[in-house]
Formats: sequence, C-alpha cells, structure tokens
Amino acid sequence: MDNIENIFKDMDKIGVKQVILQGPPGTSKTHGAKEIIVSVLNDKNKDNTKDITIESLRKYKLTEKHYTDNELKEDVYWDIVQFHPSYSYEDFVRGISVSTIPNDEKGVNYNTNSSSIKYDTVNKIFGQICELAGKYDGKTFFLIIDEINRADVATVFGELIYALEYRGVSNKIATPYYVKGECDIYVPNNLYIIGTMNTADKSVGTIDMAIRRRFLFVDMLPDEKVIEESFCKLDNNALDNKWKDLAEKTKGCFNRIKEIVSNSIRGNYKKKDFMIGHTYFLPNKEDAEANEVCIRLKLKYQVLPILREYTEDRIIEVGNIGSDYKNLIDYLRGEDNVLEDAIDEIFY
Repeated sequence: MDNIENIFKDMDKIGVKQVILQGPPGTSKTHGAKEIIVSVLNDKNKDNTKDITIESLRKYKLTEKHYTDNELKEDVYWDIVQFHPSYSYEDFVRGISVSTIPNDEKGVNYNTNSSSIKYDTVNKIFGQICELAGKYDGKTFFLIIDEINRADVATVFGELIYALEYRGVSNKIATPYYVKGECDIYVPNNLYIIGTMNTADKSVGTIDMAIRRRFLFVDMLPDEKVIEESFCKLDNNALDNKWKDLAEKTKGCFNRIKEIVSNSIRGNYKKKDFMIGHTYFLPNKEDAEANEVCIRLKLKYQVLPILREYTEDRIIEVGNIGSDYKNLIDYLRGEDNVLEDAIDEIFY
C-alpha cells in the first residue's frame, strides 16, 4: 500500500489514535500494521544511515521483562495480541490471576497439602501497556490487535471504549477490578492501537457503531503491483526470461481470479470484501521452477478452497463465472477430481 507510512501522521492530524486495517484474506494487513511502526521508527531515527525494516522490528517489541522491570531505552515500543471468539475483558484489560503459594519457606513443595491458592487482580496486556505508556510519556507505544473483529470488541474493551476517545490522566475510568490498590485506569496519549480485520470472515460479529466511530478505517486491497515488485526484488530488478514469464503468468492468474470473484459475487455482498489477496501469489523460492510449483500448491490448498467456501456460503454464484472455467465450476460444486484441471484453467 503506497500511503501506509502516512497513516500515523493522519491519525495525529485527525486526533484519533486507533485505526483498523481492513480487507479480504491475503492483503498484508498485519504486515501493514508493522509497516506503520517501521515508518515511525525511521522518522524518529533520521540520523541513522541504515533504515529500520520489518525484520529488525523484533528489537522494539515489548517483553515481560519490559513490563516488570520498566527499563525502556528505545523511543518506540510495540506489542501484539490476537482476538478470538472466546476472548474477554478479563483477558485484555484486567482480570484475576491464580497462583500457588508454598507454605514451606524453604521453597516450593509439590505436595498440594502444603500449598495454598492465591488470587490476585492484575493488569492484562492492554492494562499493562497503558500503565507503561503512562510512565514513559516521552515515548511512543503501539498495540496491534490482530483479527480484531473475531471477538466482541465492545465487550472486550468494556468501559475503556470511552477512554479511547477521552485520553490522559485527567480522564481516568473506574474498572471492576482493583490493581495495586486502585480501580482507575486511563489510556495515555502516546499509545496507538492498530487493528486488523478480515472482511471476508462473516462467522463473527461486526464492529458496532460505538466502536466504529472511535476508529479510523483503512482498506487493504489486493494489489497487482505488490506481486510485480516482489518478483523484481528477486533478481535486483533485472529478471531473466524464466522469471519474467512466471511473473506474467502469476499476474495473469491473479487477475483472472479477481475477475471471477467480481463477476460471480452475489448482490448483497461487496466485491472488495471477498477478493483474493496478493500474498497468495508472491514468490518465495530461489528459482523460477520452484516458485511455479509453490504457487500451484497455494492455489490447490489455499485459494481454490476459499472460493469453494464462498460458493458453499452462497457468497458467489458459480453460474456467473463463465464457460471458460468449466473445471473450476465443477470443483466449486464439489468435484475434487477436477482440481488440477481447474488450476490449469486459471494458471497459464
């Protein structure tokens, strides 16, 4: 995405410090979230001769040691969490921790009769990063929430929905749990939240309006240019004939699938929400032949099964795909024995 590095600046201009990168499967949403952090790091380190990359981002990721020792030397830190259907407020903000306390002063005794159970109320990842960011207001913190729409977001954030909009120590919110003798919590101004959302995942709830109006939304859509650039990087922008042929073949396949989805999507769905992303078509092997095999395998085990699922869920109508794709239509209708022939119809 061309303007990914501008998202952070736009968030500051608007005054909204939460954004959701949304798009169909395979559109680099989590990668895009990390690119935002990389852009901020490079902007803060302009004097450095070597740019920070996604690969070097691990250096700035928060660990348990950072949360407990509070020794932060870098200007930017980040953490990541993935939501799922059973994820709750007690997993994300604050909850109860259960631990075993040995009665034997000499150490842990594994005989349960000599131990007791201790219950503590503790900060979870969001409470932890809020507390840390509040202590280091001169630094910038990011929390990536992967698959944010797979949980009930309003329930997970609870009363902190208000604190997303009204930030700072003067806007403390009372929570149901006391941690270190206080029930109040606030979201610091130097904490940014980046969520990712798969728009094709209709098995989970949508984002309600109370949440939606507190987030910015950015579309991450399939991009042929990403495929082309990835092929070029493999040979220092000077592809030999084998690579050029494979690049054209791969881009052709990408565009055929894009056309198939576009022509067959049912009227009650948005086309952009169900396209197949570019990451399924990116080369990742050292030679052209190995990459061709790899892309065919991705079509076999990832892309076409997604299209079949769309068919079963009545998201696409196979009757509108077109007569050029007879084997593909048969596969989408449940005939597994034509899978290889279906791949040949779209990858040539």
